[in-house]
Amino acid sequence: MTGTLDFVEAKRFESRAPKEVSINVNFQEITQEGSSNTYAIHFGFDVQYSPSIGYIRMKGTMMFEGNEADTKHFESTKRLPDASVQNVANSILQNCTVQTVMLSSMLKLPPPISLPSVNIKRPGKKPEADVTYIG
Repeated sequence: MTGTLDFVEAKRFESRAPKEVSINVNFQEITQEGSSNTYAIHFGFDVQYSPSIGYIRMKGTMMFEGNEADTKHFESTKRLPDASVQNVANSILQNCTVQTVMLSSMLKLPPPISLPSVNIKRPGKKPEADVTYIG
């Protein structure tokens, strides 16, 4: 699968920590390229913060090379099989999430995913309280 972004919009309204971050991937249109097993999946990707401190939106196209079963299913239902949709959605999610981490950093918004952190444990010492930092 390969993809391209056609539209990116990101905005920060204010600088405070959100209580919740949601990510949504939606398919806007799926078109079959000629009579082949190749599909253009036009998608939207949105990151919403609650309370509304900002947002990140992307639109693009993911090219998907299906198999004969995908083609038969698509021709009869105008939809791809669930397993193929899941693969494409995960690919979009992974690729766009990487991009949103960079955008969120530039705008001083919290990243839409939990980033790894180091937890140092020393023998005989009581562990410090678990503090989660977003941003």
